[in-house]
Amino acid sequence: MHGVGLSLGGTDPLSNPYLAQLKALVHWAKPEVVSDHICFASVDGSYGHDLWPMPHCEESISHLASRIAQVQETIGRRLAVENVSSYVSFQSSTMTEWEFVGELVRRADCDLLLDVNNVYVSAHNHGFSAAEYLSAIPYERVVQIHLAGHTRENGYLLDNHGAMVSEAVLDLFRAVAMKCPEARVIVEWDEKVPPFEKLLEEVHRVEQSTQVESP
Repeated sequence: MHGVGLSLGGTDPLSNPYLAQLKALVHWAKPEVVSDHICFASVDGSYGHDLWPMPHCEESISHLASRIAQVQETIGRRLAVENVSSYVSFQSSTMTEWEFVGELVRRADCDLLLDVNNVYVSAHNHGFSAAEYLSAIPYERVVQIHLAGHTRENGYLLDNHGAMVSEAVLDLFRAVAMKCPEARVIVEWDEKVPPFEKLLEEVHRVEQSTQVESP
């Protein structure tokens, strides 16, 4: 069960009506994973319906960890948080994104939803190594993996969920899948959605990408 409305990084108080509805839905549906994003999505009570990135610093970790704890206490189970794609960086950041994500999930004692495409997109946009990022992930926390397509515009990569998973992302995924083989994998495609048969082909392509051929 994947959400986009918690605004875990926002400064507005967490919405009690939203949390109550989330708790009721979780108890009714009993999903394998409950997740949202490492981001903020609201300012002064207004929701942008987007996933805005956080500065990578101690203050953000403390703020997010306390709000994640509030959500987990309310719903009575662990929450998985997802790394987002980003297109801006903050002068107030004092650590890398992978250091930030790793420390956050440890401090909050929550799970991680690792989006490999988001890592690749952000690495391209900010000039860091996606492989270095993924080598530092606490894989014992990863309960789900997301893959998706992206597009290129004006030199940036945009996470648009509207294309096949790139070969470069699949290469990263192969290494990730070996480190957390029990994690579930979801291929996201929610823009320019092709016929169902094409979606099945993409699922099979991803499945086959992790199969090791016999010598």
